[in-house]
Amino acid sequence: LTAATKDVTCRTCTSLDDAQGGIMLSSSIDVVLENHTIVTPSGIGPALRVDNSALTRTGVVTIRDMAIHQEESTTHAVSIGSSDAHINGLNLQGNHSGMFWTGTGNSGLASSLSNSALSGPNCLSLTAHSALSIVSSDISACSGSMTIQSSIVSFDGMPDSSHLSLNQPGVSSTSHVEWISSGAPPTLN
Repeated sequence: LTAATKDVTCRTCTSLDDAQGGIMLSSSIDVVLENHTIVTPSGIGPALRVDNSALTRTGVVTIRDMAIHQEESTTHAVSIGSSDAHINGLNLQGNHSGMFWTGTGNSGLASSLSNSALSGPNCLSLTAHSALSIVSSDISACSGSMTIQSSIVSFDGMPDSSHLSLNQPGVSSTSHVEWISSGAPPTLN
């Protein structure tokens, strides 16, 4: 898709049992995905895949109101690579390993994940976020751990997450995690 204006918007799309794996964005910024449903068969990888590793400019991918049902326990339902994003209303269902998201690092823009419901074992893995805000998102259906590496992440308005552990791997990397919520935070590993 191309557009003469700044943002390209794709609205109200459905991907059912797509043999190619749902939605893939490659080298795409200033894209808006709005009101999407992805139901994906097993064996094909993430239902939503964003790969902006080849880009040299900054920009943001926007995702609003996306429901994903993925039945592939060894694969992430969402894989976002080298991309800043604003995500609102992401709902993950099924048997999968959650969401893997790598930001653009120190040169990146602020990102957000809000009003979303994540699920799966080890349901959230975050790397290289210069400023990520996670607000009012439900991680109660997650199990295992969350991983945060080389990132600045703020959690606000979160439910009790004491059933999860928080991993911060990498001796040479530094992360800053804020938990501004009445719900208990995950235990630190």
